[in-house]
Amino acid sequence: MGSGESGHSSHPQSISIREFICHGGAGATAGAIAATFVCPLDVIKTRLQVHGLPQASQSGAKEYWIIG
Repeated sequence: MGSGESGHSSHPQSISIREFICHGGAGATAGAIAATFVCPLDVIKTRLQVHGLPQASQSGAKEYWIIG
């Protein structure tokens, strides 16, 4: 892979403004999506670690664990 084969160089000085904005937007979008899905899962994981799984009642009826 010589220079100029792919049209892109690995040097940061050769990146255009448009590519910079595109990469920045893609990174910001990926971070927002990751935070949207990972943060609630971390909250659930932490609450399960602190409180444990909900116990079934003696009557056999299910208790609902409300996250709030």
